[in-house]
Amino acid sequence: MKVTKVDGIFKASRITGPKHNYLGLVFTKNQPDEIKLIPRTLNGEPAIIDPQRMVAAVVLGIEEASKGNPQEFYAHSIEYVVSDTPDYSAYAILAKFIAESAVSEPL
Repeated sequence: MKVTKVDGIFKASRITGPKHNYLGLVFTKNQPDEIKLIPRTLNGEPAIIDPQRMVAAVVLGIEEASKGNPQEFYAHSIEYVVSDTPDYSAYAILAKFIAESAVSEPL
């Protein structure tokens, strides 16, 4: 997987056969009261992602990446495609990978 940073958003995607997941994260050093969701649609496809489950998976992935890291950081915003594959373990993996990549970047 490759992580890119565009306009302050760390982005990665995972495509395995018919499954596809895209995740964009904006990090903050302080835990926000609420994580901002940025849902994206493609070609008017219906929403199948459960935002609450996706957020929980993303938080879990960031927590995994933060273990042993002296710098704590949190998701401020989560960008996702509403019609992506509802594989929430994939979102945890993407979030962990993105967070590990973001550690060396200024937030």
